[in-house]
Amino acid sequence: MLMRVLVADTDAQNRELIRGLLINNGCETAFAYDQDEALVISKEFKPDIVLVDKTLLKPGGLELLRACGDTVQVRGVRVAVMALPEVNEDEHTMKRAGFDGYLKKPVEAVKLMEMVADFRRKSILYGGKQRILCVDDEPLNLKLLEAILLPVGYEVVNANDGYEALAILKHEEIDLVLLDVMMPGMNGYDTCRLIKASAETARVPVIMITALSSKEDRLKSIEAGAQDFITKPFEKIEVLTRIKQLLEIKEKNSKIISLYGMLSGLTERGNKSAESITRRGFDFFTEVDSLVRGTTAGQKRGPRGILLGTAELGWINYDMKDPESFKPGKSVAETKLLFLLDGESRVFYSNSGEEAAVEVKKVERALAGVGINSGNFICRAGGGLCVVCYDFVKPVNEQDSVILKAISMQVMFLKSVAFEIKEIEKAYDYIVFT
Repeated sequence: MLMRVLVADTDAQNRELIRGLLINNGCETAFAYDQDEALVISKEFKPDIVLVDKTLLKPGGLELLRACGDTVQVRGVRVAVMALPEVNEDEHTMKRAGFDGYLKKPVEAVKLMEMVADFRRKSILYGGKQRILCVDDEPLNLKLLEAILLPVGYEVVNANDGYEALAILKHEEIDLVLLDVMMPGMNGYDTCRLIKASAETARVPVIMITALSSKEDRLKSIEAGAQDFITKPFEKIEVLTRIKQLLEIKEKNSKIISLYGMLSGLTERGNKSAESITRRGFDFFTEVDSLVRGTTAGQKRGPRGILLGTAELGWINYDMKDPESFKPGKSVAETKLLFLLDGESRVFYSNSGEEAAVEVKKVERALAGVGINSGNFICRAGGGLCVVCYDFVKPVNEQDSVILKAISMQVMFLKSVAFEIKEIEKAYDYIVFT
């Protein structure tokens, strides 16, 4: 898995050492000389890890650096700090301050690569498994929950009390919390209230686990913000069913929020395109490039490529896996794709491994003929316009069809403007030169 690492350090020797180590271990690198430059670079580079010299951090710098890598999936960039040995701080102190890692300067090669490998492993695990945080002061109960959750594919993170649970939630990606009510220090109700009071963790579902079964105790769980509760002793099937239901609801809510953000972005993009007509002239391909960039930026579940074609302007392919993904699209030979412009407008999608309709198979063959691996894809065809979003990381669904229709409407608007401008230019040339 390719990791993008941004290094903020004024020490030229340390920068070159880190550059060589990271490149040799499959990392893409960028460098900054101070925090402000790091924030600017992060907007385009979108790092997975920021490695920063502690002396360069301004007040509030950690939160700014972490936020610069956030995505629609609410997955923050990991920030590790470097400090000279004479600085009286250790790894535990740095992590308690909110950093994800700590390295002494001059950086040791083994320590650096161990840290990157750990971040890479956690990223891969998160991509393939949903993470459940189990909070209980009884080790036996934690073992019991692990025995239920691990065999069905969940990743389990354990905490022994509410304080530890809150610290984990602050620094790690958690999909759901199983929270015991009766714990020393901070009880489950107070822990749940603090989880729901934070904007960063408020959307994480919480299931309270309690030996208390009265109506009053259940009301306390709901008032604290819990989505559900399980009474001890619990059964395996009950635990798994309730977890599955809440994770499905969480996924649907995330899609709605993502969809709203995407449609808001497309609306804003349309407004800017309209402004460009009067402010600085209009260029169809420049506007489409900007539309594609704005649509796909930060979308980890989105397509790895977009193919766009019109009868008048030809075909353009945007390959998001390419380092040039956010540069202007590349022209594609159109002979095998023309049928996608014919007929009434229609939208269809296909996911790998599913039974495909005749037209879907024809599209897959046509895309393969121009060197495109369709994978999970969705297509808007017909009416002289085709937009194909292909090679999605996750299965395509109805949410993606809504976004595709919105993109298509934007392209049709841009196409219409381009046509009108061309007609006006023809009329002007006729009047002036004839």
